[in-house]
Amino acid sequence: MDDIKDIVVLIPHYNNPEGLLKSVISVGDFDNRILILVVDDGSETKKIDKQELINSSKTSVDFLMLNKNSGIENALNHGLHYIQNNLKHINFIARLDCDDICINNRFEKQYDFLKANRDINFVGSNVRFVDLNRDLLFNLILPTADSKIKRKMYFNAMFIHPAIFFRKEVLINSGLYPINRKAAEDYAFFFNVIKRNKVANIQENLVECIIDPDGISGKKRKQQVLSRIKVILDNFYFGYYPLVGLFRSFILLFIPRKMINYVKNRVSPD
Repeated sequence: MDDIKDIVVLIPHYNNPEGLLKSVISVGDFDNRILILVVDDGSETKKIDKQELINSSKTSVDFLMLNKNSGIENALNHGLHYIQNNLKHINFIARLDCDDICINNRFEKQYDFLKANRDINFVGSNVRFVDLNRDLLFNLILPTADSKIKRKMYFNAMFIHPAIFFRKEVLINSGLYPINRKAAEDYAFFFNVIKRNKVANIQENLVECIIDPDGISGKKRKQQVLSRIKVILDNFYFGYYPLVGLFRSFILLFIPRKMINYVKNRVSPD
């Protein structure tokens, strides 16, 4: 492994090798700085073709193969433990999910942003959401300023999980993914991050994410909303944003997913 590599892209995988291949190809190169780390969460029906991924990627690919399926939060934590203990040369960690793709020189822009803003440790971006045919559904525009992100986090996640990019030291001050908030481990992780770090979003679409009606988010939507309510209560104080956010989350239990997608498209920037 070339020691110049200082960015690792963490991709969990479960029974979706075709989507994984698309995601790996989209990562690109960026000055030979990137290592892709695929964590296979005990796939059984559709297994990874390691050689195909290595041959198709423009950068290095490494693999962690878990013996049994334990859920995305555990797969991610296995990956983060490996990064902390074995990849000492890595300075930045990024996330990506199978079927989602990086666009518009994502890693170069997020890397340059953190290099230019030494006080910021964690950055996301706007995201283009598409259907299974990759036709545009909506563009999600997120707030860029640290203060607004932290206030509005009670309304909804102000980062899209496959679009985050952060300094490795965030793991030291914020910890790994909470495993007690099933289907909302990212939301819980974001709250831990914003408590101890200055954060931002880049006002540009840098990731294209697929919305699959039969995907995990669709199938576990009720569990996800209930877990998000618990996350809000974990971080609750009496104030406008937590109170409205809690009320909003209860309402989301009864709103169809299509309407939620419409509302997401109306999330205001700064």
